[in-house]
Amino acid sequence: MFHLSPNSGGGGYLHDSLYTDLVYTNNKVRLEKKGTPYVENYIPDNETIIELDAYNRMIRKMKYNESDYPGRDTTNYTYSNGRLMSFVKTSNRVSTIGDWSVRYYQESNLYYTNDNLDSIVTIYSGKGTLDTYTIFSKKETQYFSGYDTAENPFRKLQMFEETFNRSLSKNNFTEYRKTSNDYDYPNDNYYLTPTLGPTQEEAYQTWNLAYDENGEWIYDQF
Repeated sequence: MFHLSPNSGGGGYLHDSLYTDLVYTNNKVRLEKKGTPYVENYIPDNETIIELDAYNRMIRKMKYNESDYPGRDTTNYTYSNGRLMSFVKTSNRVSTIGDWSVRYYQESNLYYTNDNLDSIVTIYSGKGTLDTYTIFSKKETQYFSGYDTAENPFRKLQMFEETFNRSLSKNNFTEYRKTSNDYDYPNDNYYLTPTLGPTQEEAYQTWNLAYDENGEWIYDQF
């Protein structure tokens, strides 16, 4: 996906001149998005370092992108019985004026039905260096359903963001939904316990997958 400048008024579009360069060194993988000379000047500096365990599973991901502020975040992954059960993403934002920073957290828990991912629930929060409390901002829930019985061709592609969600299941989901709830603090008093606001629908999508004569998903023609 090639993303246009926010000032252009456009969004993003698929472009065959973009690719990801991977370099393996011991238990680490370095990923960098690159492009042919036609688009390389439009790609911001970016780098992702992924650490793998003895089973070649991601245990830590450190990501840098010059378009972010401050531009670096770290995600740690936890497994149980061969499944990814949770991951926590942290990042810092440092003020250019004064002496303070905010540490942001995205804590995700994964739930399965049989061998397929059922949902991912993520809690967003932040804590300032000058604060004694953590502010919870949002609860986000992603739902995956409508699974087929075909083998999942993306099982080993967990390190790529584009295929991360699909890599976690034995089969292939055909329905996706995302909702969110904002946290509300009475009288904006962050020392009190917040309550969850109403559910908001953020995304919904379905896919009509095509299959070959053996019942396997023809993913490269979709």
